[in-house]
Amino acid sequence: MAPSATVQEHIDVISQVISLVDYHADLRTVKNATERMKARQTAREREAEDSRAALRALSRQLESSRAAATRPSTVPSQAAHSESLIQADATKFQLAKSINDEEGSVAQKEAEVGRLREELVRLEAWDPEGEWEVDSYAMRLKVMHDLGFEFVPGVEGRLLIRSDKDRTLHSYDYDPAKSKVQNVNEIWRLAGLTA
Repeated sequence: MAPSATVQEHIDVISQVISLVDYHADLRTVKNATERMKARQTAREREAEDSRAALRALSRQLESSRAAATRPSTVPSQAAHSESLIQADATKFQLAKSINDEEGSVAQKEAEVGRLREELVRLEAWDPEGEWEVDSYAMRLKVMHDLGFEFVPGVEGRLLIRSDKDRTLHSYDYDPAKSKVQNVNEIWRLAGLTA
């Protein structure tokens, strides 16, 4: 079976094209292109590895920076720190006010001490005995009154006795028939100063 004319024409065309094509040059071009692609692939892999190494180094640096930037548990938070600063300022102002008040008080006390020193000098120079005579009777009446004993005016020998023990007031008439010791003991008993 002989090839048909159209097929034969195709074969002839292909034969002519093959003679025109230099496949050795094409093979060299393909080989050069393959080598360039391999070289470019190797360069890309090397760049990718360098980039990964740089990324790993930056990641480590980022982690260490995060750890350094993280507030330790012993350090208060920013809000707690701000609150403690506000409280410290308030305490400082309170202390400053207290110090100011105390300084004012000290100044007043110093003025009072100066006044009292002047009064002491004046009193040390004063001679009260030269101005008045001491009335011992009036002093004894005052002491007796302070102890709770008071003479009834207009009634001779009658004494009002205040008892602080049972909070009562007793009247006592001095009895000349009794001894002084018996009268005094009875007065002390009414005053609640003996058993």
